[in-house]
Amino acid sequence: MPSIADIETAIIGRISGALPYLRTCGSLSEFLGRDVEAIEEMAPLCPAAFVIYVRGKFSQKLSGFQDREMVFGVVVLVRNLRSESAVRHGSAEEKGVYDLLEDVRAALCGQSCGMEMDPLAPVSEQAVAGGRDFAVYEILFRTRCRFGDGQC
Repeated sequence: MPSIADIETAIIGRISGALPYLRTCGSLSEFLGRDVEAIEEMAPLCPAAFVIYVRGKFSQKLSGFQDREMVFGVVVLVRNLRSESAVRHGSAEEKGVYDLLEDVRAALCGQSCGMEMDPLAPVSEQAVAGGRDFAVYEILFRTRCRFGDGQC
């Protein structure tokens, strides 16, 4: 069974390869150290995508195997000085946050990213933060791994 870190790294690799226009793609830990209120300092990072392991749920099988259902989040960040609408919808030269959400969904949906796991399936998406010239949204994906011999 792949580790959580292995899956996170594989998801980052898949997004980076599929969305070459991103200026930043990495672990959410890179983002957490920054103050979202100081978005001006983050402008060179945008558009950006950050991946995080959100939660897991275990189930035991009579066969002695365990399943871990996992949820990974992809936080996307877009900044556009043109207008509030351009942040969400994009402009001729730049993608909006809705475009980025759709591109991430298309890049990950049905993918196993080279790992022994169920293909990623989108679960939900939501706004996290925003303002006149920036938007932060998150899209969640579910997957599952089977492992072990029943030993905890």
